[in-house]
Amino acid sequence: MRIIGFLLDRIAEDEKNASRWSRVEVRDGVLGTYVIEDRVVAGCEAKRRIVAFHDGPHECPRAPLPENDRAAWFGVGDDPCPTLRMVASAYADHPDHDPAWGA
Repeated sequence: MRIIGFLLDRIAEDEKNASRWSRVEVRDGVLGTYVIEDRVVAGCEAKRRIVAFHDGPHECPRAPLPENDRAAWFGVGDDPCPTLRMVASAYADHPDHDPAWGA
């Protein structure tokens, strides 16, 4: 599986489960609902934009890669750029995560 497909699948799962991540808390003795759904959905949209930017030739100017490693620099083939690896690291415990992407 390409890292792009892996990330888009995980983002979709996060969005689907966002409403389950609301929780009830007691603050200053008052029972209330603290909803994190909006933040999760906004985070999913941000990740989706990062993935879309990286789905094709691009440059990550601060990517810690040797300049002569063009395949990795441009995220071409099976060697995704460090930005996508960092996003994927949040899902390192998922069974579809490729250990070659790092953690």
